Amino acid sequence: MLERAHAADATHADTLLLLGTVRQAKADRAGARAAYEAFLAAHPMSPHAGDVQGILARM
Repeated sequence: MLERAHAADATHADTLLLLGTVRQAKADRAGARAAYEAFLAAHPMSPHAGDVQGILARM
């Protein structure tokens, strides 16, 4: 279901954040990084951007 939501709107902020979280939990570091980087590219001024940058720095 999450993959379908992502396919429908590849820049939706909540979908990208959740996709990154799920992939990170499944130890898919490359997939998580890609989702988080896509989030930052699409939403650089988001209130969550700093948190996502921190997550990426720790990966």
